[in-house]
This record gives sequence, C-alpha cells and structure tokens, in this order.
Amino acid sequence: MTFILKGPVRGGKNHMLLDPRTGRHYPSSGWAAWRDQAVAQLWPQGCQRFTEPVSLLADYYPPDRRRRDATALLDAVFHVLEHASILVDDSLVKEISWKEFPMDKENPRIILTLDKIG
Repeated sequence: MTFILKGPVRGGKNHMLLDPRTGRHYPSSGWAAWRDQAVAQLWPQGCQRFTEPVSLLADYYPPDRRRRDATALLDAVFHVLEHASILVDDSLVKEISWKEFPMDKENPRIILTLDKIG
C-alpha cells in the first residue's frame, strides 16, 4: 500500500515536550497540528490497517537543500502512521529503506510504501 504525504515533513523527536509536574511526554502544538494534517491526508488514500510485520520504503523529496535528520523524519512518519491507525504499533516496521531525492521546491513530499513481510 502506497501513501503520499504532501508538504515538508516535520521531524518528531525535537517536537516532544515534557510536563514537569506529571512527567508525561506530549507533542508541541505546531507539531501536533502538522501530524493531524498529515493524518487527514492519509485517510482518503484508502487506509489499510496493518497488524503484522511490514517493510517501509520512504522516498523523500525535501522542499530545500537543508540537511535533515532522517531518524527524526522517520520518527514523525511512524507517529503519523500510528495516529492514523494504519499501524497498530510502529514496532511492526521490521525493514526500512530511506531514499532522499533532490529538492522539489514546488512539490515537497514523502511517498510511503508499506508491504507485509512474509
């Protein structure tokens, strides 16, 4: 199953905050808004729920030449896939292939392909 998220991807790991009173982690409001917008893009694309191990192929077309932390972007993608209930748990992703292409200022995006393993 292939999904396309249009627009720049906002890395996840640097947008998590900690409530000092409770010790609970929560996303920053800007990142949560991006996540919700990304989830809204996925649902119309025909979401299948994966409950078994999968491979993930991510083709990333950045909006500019800035260096980005691939693990932070993958973390954000995993959060989106879980929040959209496409993945029951991100621990189901057993194989990852990350490809970054030259910038596409007019159409930044990430194309995600999930396939069951076995």
